[in-house]
Amino acid sequence: MKKILTIIILNLIFCNSGFADNKEVYYCYTDQISTTKKGLVKSNYKSIEFSFKLKDTIVGKEKGMVIFSDNAISEGLINTLELGNEIYIDTHMKKEQFMASLGSGTKVWYHEGNLAISSFFQDDRTNVILIVNSLATCKK
Repeated sequence: MKKILTIIILNLIFCNSGFADNKEVYYCYTDQISTTKKGLVKSNYKSIEFSFKLKDTIVGKEKGMVIFSDNAISEGLINTLELGNEIYIDTHMKKEQFMASLGSGTKVWYHEGNLAISSFFQDDRTNVILIVNSLATCKK
């Protein structure tokens, strides 16, 4: 019994690699931003600095969320459908690779420092009126 308890304790101490470090903050700046409206495409806006962190994520599981800084939302990079600053993990392949989304509002793909964001904004009749795409570089 003592041996089993020792194995369990050692396993808990040394085998937590499946959990993403939820205390790390990723600091990002946009490399490129483009907007699409019916009949109009604009790009190469001024770079925007923002941050995000992971919460309650487990590598290999569709669990947890990505929480973005206020300015990522106020600058129009992220559409959280006015439900806060978070979007939800769809897939989390490894610590530095995940996909997240919030309904039809925003889709995010992160891989080893590269962040791609597509956000869709709709009118009252749910017609898409604006699409914002951005590429950003992020560091911890």
